[in-house]
Amino acid sequence: MHPILLLFLALLTPIGTSCGSKAPIRKILRVAKSELPQENPRKERRPKQQQEPRSPRVEAPAPPPASPPQTPTPGGENVPSPPTYIPDGHPRLYFSQTELQGLQLQSSGTHTTLSQRIQGFGNLGIAKKNKKLPSKNVRDLPGGKGSWRTQGDILIGMTASALFHPNLNQRAASVSWTTEAMENMAGWNYWGPNKEREVNLDGAAILTAYSIAYDSLYSQFTPTQRTTFKNAIIKRCEHYASVVDSKELAEWARGFIANHNYINYNALLHGALAVLPEHPAAQKWIDLCLQNTKKVMDLHDLRGDGSDHEGPMYSSYGGHGLLPTLFLLHRFNLKDHFSGPWFQQYFNFLVHGSQKNFAKVLGFGDNYIAWGHGPEHLLFLLAKYTREPKANWFAFQVIQETKADYPYGKPDGATLFWEYVWYDPSAGNEAITTANTSGFAYFIDWGVSIFRRGWGARDTIFAVSASDPGGKSAWALWQANDPRIGTFTIAHDHPNDGGFIFKPGGQDFISGGFYEKPKRTALHSTWTFGPADIIQPTVTASALSRVWDKKYLAQLGRPKELGQSGEWNEWFGPAGKLKKERPETTFSTAKEADGMMFASVEIGQSYPKRTKKKKGAFSVPRLNRSFLLLPDDTLLIVDRVQTSSPVPAQTYFRSLVTKERVRAFERNTKGARLILANGDPWKITSAYPTGMAFETGKEIISIESARGEKHIRDWSKLDNYSVFLRASNPSHSGEETYIFLLHPESRTPIISGLQVSAGGVSLTLQSGSNTYPIKIGLSPTAEDRLSFLGFSGFASAGNTKF
Repeated sequence: MHPILLLFLALLTPIGTSCGSKAPIRKILRVAKSELPQENPRKERRPKQQQEPRSPRVEAPAPPPASPPQTPTPGGENVPSPPTYIPDGHPRLYFSQTELQGLQLQSSGTHTTLSQRIQGFGNLGIAKKNKKLPSKNVRDLPGGKGSWRTQGDILIGMTASALFHPNLNQRAASVSWTTEAMENMAGWNYWGPNKEREVNLDGAAILTAYSIAYDSLYSQFTPTQRTTFKNAIIKRCEHYASVVDSKELAEWARGFIANHNYINYNALLHGALAVLPEHPAAQKWIDLCLQNTKKVMDLHDLRGDGSDHEGPMYSSYGGHGLLPTLFLLHRFNLKDHFSGPWFQQYFNFLVHGSQKNFAKVLGFGDNYIAWGHGPEHLLFLLAKYTREPKANWFAFQVIQETKADYPYGKPDGATLFWEYVWYDPSAGNEAITTANTSGFAYFIDWGVSIFRRGWGARDTIFAVSASDPGGKSAWALWQANDPRIGTFTIAHDHPNDGGFIFKPGGQDFISGGFYEKPKRTALHSTWTFGPADIIQPTVTASALSRVWDKKYLAQLGRPKELGQSGEWNEWFGPAGKLKKERPETTFSTAKEADGMMFASVEIGQSYPKRTKKKKGAFSVPRLNRSFLLLPDDTLLIVDRVQTSSPVPAQTYFRSLVTKERVRAFERNTKGARLILANGDPWKITSAYPTGMAFETGKEIISIESARGEKHIRDWSKLDNYSVFLRASNPSHSGEETYIFLLHPESRTPIISGLQVSAGGVSLTLQSGSNTYPIKIGLSPTAEDRLSFLGFSGFASAGNTKF
C-alpha cells in the first residue's frame, strides 16, 4: 500500500471510535506493517530457546496535520489506542513536540504538584552543580556498585527540570547542566563501577537516562553534541546487544521473572528507539527487546492475580524498568501488553502490599520497608491505561507521605520524570475506602493472603505467606523443565512458608522479613528443626567463615537449625538444588467473614525430604498452620507438626527494632510480652502443650546491616535488627499439636473445653465480653474434616463457618 494512501486512510479513521487491539487505527497500522518490505529474520544464537519471528520494523511516516489530543475511552479493554504516527524528529520517546508543549502548559495547571517536585529537584541540582554534576574523569567516580545508578537518576531528574520546571530561567539552567553532564559521560570508558558491571543495572540506569535526555532535549543541542551523544548511546547499546544476542547469554538476559532482566532490556530499548532511524542497525536491538518482553509478559500473565514473587518493594523496583518498556512498545505500535491480565490486576497487588498510609510496604519478599521506586509513576501509568481512578489517588497519597524525602531521596529523578509524563487527570481521582476496596485479598500465585480492617494507618493488618519459590506458576514451569522459564532466580524470595505479619491497630507487633542475606527460615515467624548434632546443618560454619566470625553465627539466624528446602539462594546454593527437593506449599483456604479471618496452610513439603542424620533419615511429612483472627484482634494459631523421628522443634515470633524504637521481648513462663510503639503491651501465650521452652534474643536481619563487622557488639550502631521469641519443644516426637494466642495484656483470653485430636481442635475461647465456640479441622482430607466439623469446610467460630 502506498504510504500517502495509507496516511489518507488513517486520517479518515475516527480517533476515538474504539479502544484496544480491535481499534480501526490499529488495524490499518497492522496492515501497513504487513505490506512493508521485511528483512529476512536473522537466526538467533540463543541456547535452547525457541526462535521467534522478527518484529515489525518501526516506521515513522511524516506527521499528519495537527488534530485534537486523543482521549482514552473507558470500557472494553480499557486501553487507549496508540498514536496514529511516531514523528521522524525528536522528541518522540515519550511525547511529540506538540505533546511536550501541552505538558509544559500544565506545570501550573493539572500537574502543579508534580511540577513543584521537579522544581525542588532542579533547584537543588543547579545550586549544588559542583557536587552533583558527574565528573569528566571516570576515576573520580565512586567504585561501589549501586552508586553509579545515581548518576543516571540525577541526569533524568535534571532532564525533567529542563523540560517542566515552571521557571524558564531555571529550565534553561537545567538544560545547561544536563548538556554538560552528557558531555562528561560521553567521555567515560565505561558506564559502571567497572567494565564487567557496565552491562548491568548501573550502566542501565545511565543508558536509560542518557537516551531520554538525548531525545527530549534534542533541539537544544548543537549538531556536534547530537553526534557525540548519539554515538555514546550506540556504543553502549552495542555492548548490551552483544550480551543478549550471543552464544553465552548473561543469566539476567534469560531470567524472565527477575527485575535485572526488565531493567537492562529497558535500557537497550530506550537507546535503540532514541537513535532510530538515524542508526538503522538499532532495529535489531528493538527486535531483541520485543522478543524478550513477550517472554517476560507471557510469564507475568500466568500470574492472573497481578502479583510479583519478589514482593511489593522489589516489584516497584522492577516495574521501574518493566512499565516504561511496555509504554514504549505500545507507543511505537509494536505490542500492546496493557490488556493482559497481569497489568490489569497489578494495581490490586500494589495497594494490598502497602501499609502506613500507603507509604510503606509489607515485608514478604526482600524489602527495605519502603517502596523500591515510586511507585507513584507506576500508579499513574496504571490509571492511564486501566482507567482506575483509585490508582491516581493512591499515587498522590504516596507523594503526600514521602514529600519530606525529596530531592535526592525518595522520590528519585526518574520517578519525577515518569510521573509527570504519565499522569492523566482524565482517569479521575477516587479515594480508597472500605466501601470501594475490599481489605481482604488472596494472591494465589504469590502465595500470600492479606486482611485489613480499613485503609488507615491505625487499622489492623494480618497477612500469611505460603509460597512456592518464584511463585506458583513459575515454579511449576521450572519443575516441568518448560523452556519458557529460561533461567530461574529467587534472589529476593525467602523460605518463610507459614510466616505471618500481624499489626494490631496498625502497630508493629509480628513483622515480616527484611532484606536478608543469608536467606534463613529462622529469620521469620515460622518453624525450624534441629539441632546439628542430630541433623547435618544445611550450611557449615566454614561456608560462612569468609564473611562472619564462626563463634557468632547465631547472630545470622541459627544456621544449625534445619529450615525449608536447605534455605534459598544467597550463600545456600543456587535454585537448581531446590529443584531436587521439589518444595511445595498449599494454601488450603484463606477467607474473611463477620470481622474475622481464617487461613490454613500446608507447608510440610517445603522442608527437605531427605536429610542426612547420624541415625537414619529425618523428614517433615506434615506441617499445617491454621490462623484465626477474631473481631477484637485476638489471634489464635493452631499448628499440627509431624516429623519422621524425635527431634527438637521450634517456632519463631519476630519483630523489628529501629533506632527510633528500641524494644525487646520479655520472656515469661507462658511465652513473652512486647510493648508496641503506642505503649500497649501485647503477649504471646503458649496454650498447648505444657512443657514448652522459651528463649528471647536479637539477631541481625542481613549481613549487609553489619557494615563489615563480623560480630555485633554494639547493637545501637545498627539501623535495625530483629528481636524474637523462640518457642521450643525439646521432646517433639511424631505428630503434635501446638496452640498459641496473641493478645493485648489488658485482655487475657480464657480457653476452656479444650479437646485435641488428629482430626482437629475444639475449644471455647472467651476474649473480653465475647465467647466463641471454635472448631478447627486438622485433617488433610475433606472427608475427615466433614466428619469432625459437621460441614465441608476448615473451621468454625461461633456461627461463622470457614
